[in-house]
Amino acid sequence: MTIKLYANLISQPSRAAEWVMRVKKLDHEFVVTEFGSPMFTSAEFLAMNPNGLIPVLQDGDFTLFEGYGCLLNAIMPYLAEKFGWTDLYPADVQAHAKVNQYLHWHHTNARLITPKVLVPLMHTKQNIATPEEAVLVKGSPALITKLVELVETFLVKDYIAESDEPTLADFACYCELVQVELMGVFDFSKYPKFTAWLKRMKLVTPRSTAPRGSFAGSTAGKELPEDGMQALRPRWMLYSSVFVSLLLPLQYGWSTSQLNLSTYNDEDDCDARPVADGTCVIFPGHTTLQWTFAVNAWFVGGMAGSMLSGGIADRFGRKRVMQFNCAFIIVGAVVMTSSTGIWMFIVGRLLAGIASGCTTTVVNGFINEVSPPHLRSKLGANFQIAITVGILMVGITYFFANTSSGWRYAAAFPIILAGLFLGLAPFVVVESPSWLLLKGKQSEAQRELARLYGEENVHLAMAWLKSTDKADPEVGTASTASDPVEKMAAEGASAMKMLLSPFLLRQLVAAVGIAITQQLSGINVVFLYSSDMFTSAGISDDRIGSVAVDFVNVIPTLFSGALASRWGNRRMLLGGMVAMFFCAVGMTVALLVDVPVLSIVFTALYVAAFELSLGPLCWVIIGDLFPDAVRAPATSICMGCNWLATLAIGVGYPYVETALGDLGFLPFVCTLFVFTIFVFYLIPETSGKTNEEIQAGFRAIRAHKGYV
Repeated sequence: MTIKLYANLISQPSRAAEWVMRVKKLDHEFVVTEFGSPMFTSAEFLAMNPNGLIPVLQDGDFTLFEGYGCLLNAIMPYLAEKFGWTDLYPADVQAHAKVNQYLHWHHTNARLITPKVLVPLMHTKQNIATPEEAVLVKGSPALITKLVELVETFLVKDYIAESDEPTLADFACYCELVQVELMGVFDFSKYPKFTAWLKRMKLVTPRSTAPRGSFAGSTAGKELPEDGMQALRPRWMLYSSVFVSLLLPLQYGWSTSQLNLSTYNDEDDCDARPVADGTCVIFPGHTTLQWTFAVNAWFVGGMAGSMLSGGIADRFGRKRVMQFNCAFIIVGAVVMTSSTGIWMFIVGRLLAGIASGCTTTVVNGFINEVSPPHLRSKLGANFQIAITVGILMVGITYFFANTSSGWRYAAAFPIILAGLFLGLAPFVVVESPSWLLLKGKQSEAQRELARLYGEENVHLAMAWLKSTDKADPEVGTASTASDPVEKMAAEGASAMKMLLSPFLLRQLVAAVGIAITQQLSGINVVFLYSSDMFTSAGISDDRIGSVAVDFVNVIPTLFSGALASRWGNRRMLLGGMVAMFFCAVGMTVALLVDVPVLSIVFTALYVAAFELSLGPLCWVIIGDLFPDAVRAPATSICMGCNWLATLAIGVGYPYVETALGDLGFLPFVCTLFVFTIFVFYLIPETSGKTNEEIQAGFRAIRAHKGYV
């Protein structure tokens, strides 16, 4: 009968036992036991361990349970004796006694690291420490010093228990004390024997079975090569899932600039009777009102698609909704391509907009959910890269699709994108493990995680997905049960009720604000009306200016993810917005003094600053701000507001330009100034952090400042 270990990798003794079992290649089942879950109080679990604690070992009808540390005196020794692991638990009486000596000492000494050092330090960083914990933090250096000095007394040889090879004592000690190293709160360099031992233990394979960064409160976001989440090596399935899903935002970018060519619509050319050949090539003679509908139907559809798709994705899953979304892409493209009149074309644009709106909500959230925290900014930035590439691709078509039939081929191109996704997705795209866990499909989530990260990393990935720095690692009950958001979710509260509660309102305000900021920065004016801008600047062929801006649009985006991972999302966002503000001022001045070349230079710099900040990071940060339970509906609301702002720009800017003339960009100078202040005060750093660490920051703000 299969041996079962009920445990959680946040727990140090659990990690030690799991590491040993993996090292010895012992066939067993690791049953993930989440802190705060009903499992701890179930009759079945309490029958195995009346204390309601983990870890628990079940070997057929035989059960060993933890009694706050007895793992080290029971489970590992039991396994070693049963399977004859004399290298880990020597048969020699004296060597055997040395291992036991350390294990008993460890229980009452090294185990103090968690309650007296790590938990108080984490709570201090989150501004939620009690007075007692503040005292413990002050005393932690002395405690750590004492423990390390005592551990060095055990290191008579290379390993603890006077051994030349690792024993059970080393596994137990390492899983506890390495956490201090990860927290970066103590200098071990003064203890050469201890630091040399740490290095030797890091070479004990398989390293991934001792996920040293998985415990709550680990230093997420720091460069920890070969450790914890940083050591998690994704399989090709992660990259295929992300990059195939990016076929959908390509359609978004394509639709953004699909009609941005003066040959398609020039008011004077379209009003002329008869319409001259080679002008006003899309339904010659259309009115300004009809063209306004054609341009803005996409925005209306986008707003509807983004608002509706979140709830649908929560019900049916991210992957299935992305597949269904391809139907809107295909039907919209077919309607536009085959349209016999502009109103039929407008219907096609509306359908394409619904598809684009769904993409902004679902694909962005999907990438966030399948990416590990240390890769989330890099992979999330690819969403914006796909959009910019789509904009560039459609810009290139202006040189050969500006004919009475060429625009139809351009309208049909998204069919290829949707077809590729439908053909590839069943084989190379996973379902979101986060969504599967929310639906209680733990086995399916583990299967998808195995495809993403390998079987050997499933438990590490599960620890990151369901990490909780609110849990006491050794107690079966956890403070997650008292978290108001978790409680509301458990009681079946609607997503909207949770989002409007004091516990998530700050996140919602911040996310909606940044979603609106992305569009009210004025970026879409460049892509919707850049042909008019370049014509006004004296460039005879507006296609050249548009494609030049499109190239500038792509290049910075390629580096945005890496830069955000290095410098942080918040810093990149603020820096980019400040640069956009000054570029917007420069564009306005250049137009006033009538220097066309200077206006193009400032426009290019403005676009570059956007693509290093608001462009890619808006999508990433919105997904980061919310817990899994409300991410999809929250993203829907934010994207709906984003599309509404886009629609307002699309409809209103021509009138603003007419009224203000060369001062047409001045409103965006003002909005950039205001929203930079907004971001400074309301957007936290999210780069490299687990979702639980981000939520802990908001809890700390609520505790000290309220929720607004």
